[in-house]
Amino acid sequence: MIMKRRIIQIRDSTQLVSLPREWCKAMNLKKGDEIDVNVQDDAIILSKEFKPKASKAEIDVSGSKEGVILNILRELYEGGFDEIVVKFSSPKTTNKFNRRVDIIQTVEDFTTKMTGMEIVKKSNNMIFLKEVSLSNPEETDELINRMLWTLVDYMQEFQKAINENDVSELSSTFVQYERILNRQTNYCMRILSKNRYKELVKTSYLMQFVRNIEEIGDKIADMSEEISADNIPIKELKPVVKDLKDIITYFADIARSFRKEIVDKIYEIKVRVKYGIKTRNKKSYKLMCELVDIVEESSYLLWVMHMHELTSAQAS
Repeated sequence: MIMKRRIIQIRDSTQLVSLPREWCKAMNLKKGDEIDVNVQDDAIILSKEFKPKASKAEIDVSGSKEGVILNILRELYEGGFDEIVVKFSSPKTTNKFNRRVDIIQTVEDFTTKMTGMEIVKKSNNMIFLKEVSLSNPEETDELINRMLWTLVDYMQEFQKAINENDVSELSSTFVQYERILNRQTNYCMRILSKNRYKELVKTSYLMQFVRNIEEIGDKIADMSEEISADNIPIKELKPVVKDLKDIITYFADIARSFRKEIVDKIYEIKVRVKYGIKTRNKKSYKLMCELVDIVEESSYLLWVMHMHELTSAQAS
């Protein structure tokens, strides 16, 4: 519903516009209350401070495999639900190896990856999870920064193992980093989901960016496992691993402080990796190419977010 309002001039520098009475009553606004004023190009959005209502999800996983249960729990957690009730008719399910596993134990193990959530009640056919500490949207930037430097730390370990001709522990080493990274990405997606009302455009970009970080971590994990298992000559890996470490480091740098020249360097490394690698292991080559493609795509995503920030700053 569009309404017309006349601008009231107060002295030389102040202009006032009255608020619709019905809206003020609906929002329970009174004299002295504060409201948010969001300037977006040629529009101004007024809103009362938003306090999201607690959301509750109830799911029945009877007959579902362990993988299905874990995936839906992750989606509900990242989706921002404050309470999750999991019901089941049998206390057992099967995992991907078709082995019988305990549903309660599966959920308890997964809860350790859900920052801020705890099991507050359980029985033979139900588990109740609840948010016990509030997510803070102001943590988002720092959390993304930590995720990126988790990748950098691992790539440094990766390069060290290659330089020292010892790749036997690469896969097991990354398991530790992957656990940290998964916990961070899950929590970051939750924060973004619970606070997406503030800046919808920025939030959508950040969600894609966090997904990309997670995918980069997955590619590094697969690459580590492949290199650990296969007898690839170390000599042919050294130059490309240095490039991979450099491209991840550049990526972390521009996420903190955007610079166009770093995007150019990321592109140059991508070209060198994709068209300069000579390795007999086709799977490792494919994973390396996919890794640099995701990093390059994410650098352009950062560029677009940077342009949005510049545009918003100019508008204000």
